[in-house]
Amino acid sequence: MISVLPHMHFIGKYFKAFAITPDQQEIPLIKINDWDFNWQTTYQFKNLIKIPAGSRIIVEAKYDNSSENPMNPFQPARDIGYGWNSTDEMCNLVIYYLDYKEGDENVEY
Repeated sequence: MISVLPHMHFIGKYFKAFAITPDQQEIPLIKINDWDFNWQTTYQFKNLIKIPAGSRIIVEAKYDNSSENPMNPFQPARDIGYGWNSTDEMCNLVIYYLDYKEGDENVEY
């Protein structure tokens, strides 16, 4: 894995992604405890990360669709559905990767 790009909009509050290997080891990918809309950028790893075949990628996200969230585009708060507009909401993780070659995890960027 080369890098990841987490993506949420204004009511996003927390974003975490990790891999679970076939032998149940957890490989952390990204964790943002206090999501900011302006942080949806590509995060490149210092070294390539080897994700074994058969692993699962897990994404966890939390939202605050209340009037207490100053980033909520609607005051008062209202129901928000999935969509591509910034006033909609979503949760995506774009993964940049390449086929593994022995020693890739030792390459620094």
